[in-house]
Amino acid sequence: YGPSFFTIHVHDSLKTWSVMSNLHKINVLMLVTNGGYDETQDVAVTPLFELITRVRWYALPKSAHMAHWEERVRYMQVVGGFLKGDVVDRPKLSVRL
Repeated sequence: YGPSFFTIHVHDSLKTWSVMSNLHKINVLMLVTNGGYDETQDVAVTPLFELITRVRWYALPKSAHMAHWEERVRYMQVVGGFLKGDVVDRPKLSVRL
């Protein structure tokens, strides 16, 4: 409870900083997750998926921002599969669970 970290005022050097123009430089396979009730909605995750060359995006529909707690079993399956190298034949994959 208390203020969302998205509403806290950002000062100085981080105020205009963005990583978006550098996402194409990431050359390792990335895992991106978000939840159906997450403050980080699909509209915010889509640019990451589009700009990172090798990426896996899993959306966990029953979670907010703590899928590791809210959908622990499914989240661990996703992360475990990612770490084991499941579905390595595709450069991009988006899965809605």
